[in-house]
Amino acid sequence: MIKKTPILILAIVVISAPWLYGQYLSYSQRSAIVNSRIEAYITPPSTATHHSSGLKFMILENGNNQPTNDANTIVRSRSNVWVSSENPQNQNEDGLDATDPIDLEVSHPFLSEILKASSTGAHYLWWVDAELIPEGTAGFETENTMIDIFVVDRVAPLPAPDDVASIPSYATITEDGIGYYLLSDATTGAHPTRDDMVEVHYSGWQTDGTMFDSSVLREETNTFPLGRLIAGWQKSIPLMRVGEKARIWIPGDLAYDLREDRPNAPKGMLVFDVELVGISPKEEE
Repeated sequence: MIKKTPILILAIVVISAPWLYGQYLSYSQRSAIVNSRIEAYITPPSTATHHSSGLKFMILENGNNQPTNDANTIVRSRSNVWVSSENPQNQNEDGLDATDPIDLEVSHPFLSEILKASSTGAHYLWWVDAELIPEGTAGFETENTMIDIFVVDRVAPLPAPDDVASIPSYATITEDGIGYYLLSDATTGAHPTRDDMVEVHYSGWQTDGTMFDSSVLREETNTFPLGRLIAGWQKSIPLMRVGEKARIWIPGDLAYDLREDRPNAPKGMLVFDVELVGISPKEEE
């Protein structure tokens, strides 16, 4: 019992006086306390603040008190997502290590509201009722959800290339209608197959110049099983050698237009700048 006392005291401080403990604990330490006492946090307490959007929140650590309503701002955050069920589980496998840029303009409406209202440098718990989560929203179940989120910073989106509006005449067009243009080439790198894992650095834009995703803003590459990506990537990335950079125009039917499981994904033709960093065999399942 004596060994548990400091944890109990710390947990009480977390709930009752966020401004007091924030200067002593890091985000990871605060989240560890939340995770260890998830039963106490999975539903909003009576002291939670009601937001105009219908969401509820609690501030665990104040930031710079400057939330943004700029729809073009890219927000980088770290988060854990918990579902309000009998056995709540963390849905974000990357958890506290994930610093993903989120474009407020193309994000899920409820997540956009959360980030617009959250100050940079602040740590929040947000509660989202199931009816506010559209069916098929990627990364979320349509259940009452608690989001443990820390807003790292806000950055400007990467400017779109001048040729995103349509496939330019200097690009090669494949038989599937994909536009392809090498930005830098390599003569000795290997080509991936759909059975490979591909390590890439990439940014993606819609044809109006809106950036919707970027590993460049995350400042780290991503590794994917190529065979599980959108059809446009499966057909175009094998054209590249390791070490090459390419601009790829993917028609909507080879991107997300036909994906009923991704209702909030960007629609229409998408344009990607992709650097193929590496290839590795797909792990056996």
